Amino acid sequence: MSDGKRTRPGIYVVILAGVACSVVVCGRVVAALLLPAIQAAREAARRHETVENLTALGDALKNSQTDADEATSQYVRCQGVLADYEEEYPWFENSTENGRDVHADGRSPRALFVISRPAKYAERKVGVLFMYSGDASATVPGSSDKGMTFSFEVPEDFLAGSYDTIGNDVIKNLSRIEP
Repeated sequence: MSDGKRTRPGIYVVILAGVACSVVVCGRVVAALLLPAIQAAREAARRHETVENLTALGDALKNSQTDADEATSQYVRCQGVLADYEEEYPWFENSTENGRDVHADGRSPRALFVISRPAKYAERKVGVLFMYSGDASATVPGSSDKGMTFSFEVPEDFLAGSYDTIGNDVIKNLSRIEP
């Protein structure tokens, strides 16, 4: 009753089990290879997020300190005569941004005023360097304004110090007084 063919029905089960085990083993090998890379990417993303948060916190602290300094700084209303005007006054500025030293330089207009009022600061010279763009309606003196009287507000600590030049971003309400 045998037709000469010998069949083993159990061989298919063995082959199927072998294929299934191979798939599982391959899956585990791939997972073992990929998991460290995935974990490293997650850690790098966490570090990047931490650095971004710290940078934002540092910027917020710096801005709040600047605001606090401006709020506590008293301004003095002055009158002064424009004694000199230079169209291209050379300047340089060193600062620190994000932990790096930054150097900038250029040439900008500079007006030199000799204060006449208040008497406490009479004859004090104040240079105003117009290196920051600001309000388009703000008064910017020119060489034709020499000898004219101007009104402006300057931080009191600047007047009390030994500095002679201030940026136009710090001086307030600069305007020419018409004769």
